[in-house]
Amino acid sequence: MRVLQENRDSEFMKEFGFHDLYGKSKLYRKAVETADFEKPIKLIGICAMLLQTKVYLFWQNPTLQA
Repeated sequence: MRVLQENRDSEFMKEFGFHDLYGKSKLYRKAVETADFEKPIKLIGICAMLLQTKVYLFWQNPTLQA
């Protein structure tokens, strides 16, 4: 839980309803501390989504080459 409290990503803060992010760090820490069982699981899922490796494939159709 401490890791989630120290890392105040905007996606994490939106999960607790903090859409205005400035000056909300103490409120966010308190919300994480008093959260029910499902909320940290959701935050870990968001973290997994943010950490996904993105791969872009640039493909050219060989039949269209002159």
